[in-house]
Amino acid sequence: MDLNRLNRELNEKEIDYVYYHLAHHIKTDLSFNYIIGYHTTQQEDFKGIEIYKSNKGIDLKSTDVNSGLPLLFPGTEGENIFEIKGNKFIVKHDLIKASFYLLSGYQEYKCKDTDIYGRFKWKNSVQHKLNMTNKPLVNYYFEWLCDIIILYCKANNINYTKCNPLERATLHLTHDIDLLRYNSFDKVRYRWAQMLGLRRCDTDKKRLRTAAINSLLNYLKIKKQDNPYWSFGKIVNTERYYGYKSTWFFLPNNGEVFDADYAIEDQDVVDIANKLIAINNEIGLHISLNAKKRIRISKELKRLKKSIKSCSKISRAHFLKYNIDYSPREFAAAQIETDCTYGFSECEGYRNSYCFPFLPFDHKNQRIVHLVEIPLIMMDTTLLVHKKLSYEKIFEITEQLLEETRRFGGVFSLLWHNSTFDETYNPGILKFYEELHHFFSQYNLQCLTTSDITNKIHASIYE
Repeated sequence: MDLNRLNRELNEKEIDYVYYHLAHHIKTDLSFNYIIGYHTTQQEDFKGIEIYKSNKGIDLKSTDVNSGLPLLFPGTEGENIFEIKGNKFIVKHDLIKASFYLLSGYQEYKCKDTDIYGRFKWKNSVQHKLNMTNKPLVNYYFEWLCDIIILYCKANNINYTKCNPLERATLHLTHDIDLLRYNSFDKVRYRWAQMLGLRRCDTDKKRLRTAAINSLLNYLKIKKQDNPYWSFGKIVNTERYYGYKSTWFFLPNNGEVFDADYAIEDQDVVDIANKLIAINNEIGLHISLNAKKRIRISKELKRLKKSIKSCSKISRAHFLKYNIDYSPREFAAAQIETDCTYGFSECEGYRNSYCFPFLPFDHKNQRIVHLVEIPLIMMDTTLLVHKKLSYEKIFEITEQLLEETRRFGGVFSLLWHNSTFDETYNPGILKFYEELHHFFSQYNLQCLTTSDITNKIHASIYE
């Protein structure tokens, strides 16, 4: 697979897209177009920072000899990324193009090889092929660019400021509310169908048998058991102990497959949502699986707003269904202000190799989409269901990702479903969740809701 090789030079709008995000990390008295000799309108006698400009396709073999990180669009060989020759500042590789390629999700554009839900496959990604899903490569590229910009500014008496719109490393806790009715007839029937081999099952057969029998006994009112899906108190108590707050995404029920097993209008759902808001949590829309057009998304948002009046114009798509060709454009047109979908379902890590909120790029119309996207870094389903990892291994992965995110002062966004707290399927899960938050607390992260993060990004843009 050629991964959409991008075997041409970037155009002006694509270059400006990179500069737009680079400005979240460093600001100077002069524009990047003035100090960086990369823009297509630059004159031949330009005396700023010279950056190699590639018109070749992606190269998965070339790496930086010092860091071992991939260069993607390499230029001249040498041990250093950049060098200074007299009064000339030279970047040897096309870091602008490499940043655009990853940051904008270019590899996903017009990709036809998707999974059964229409999602871009992690195994087809450049991150997977390079074994670099756990590295925010764009942040490294930006760090290298900032280093040379600082040297140039100092040599030419130009004022500059290193910056971070988030101010410091940030924890973003989120929960998708897909299921609430644990002992309903449909749930009991489905578990028994799984046990009999009539439905797909990703869990241990012995645990499934226990869950099926217990749920039947509960449904028949022979045995009373607490609803493990109604885990709001457990989650809130754990998070509040550490001074954390979170964002909750509620899924509509439109009578379709994979919809919620509750209605947004149900009084117990409305009541718990308002209680969460009252303690500074936030409520957003979990866009249904078949809602890909703005009209449908807008209707679901209005329906949520009608039931939960203090909800926010924020979203995450169900099953993390996000297509770079149309999703950002349709979400923004439906009046969504911030989305939290962008992550791989099959693997934890950085889907566009960037650990900061970003604005998507509309490749078809060649423009920035004014929708803040907070990248998803880690999801419980990925770890416990898809990869079937032990709690010990999850801690190892979490530590690695937190170290990367903290290095750049980025955002670590975690998705943890309320329905994961079923001890039958996941023994010791509540204790693990508590220990995970204790682990977070050792990193001195600020914990912000989706709108908190959005406000900081907007303040950075318009300051």
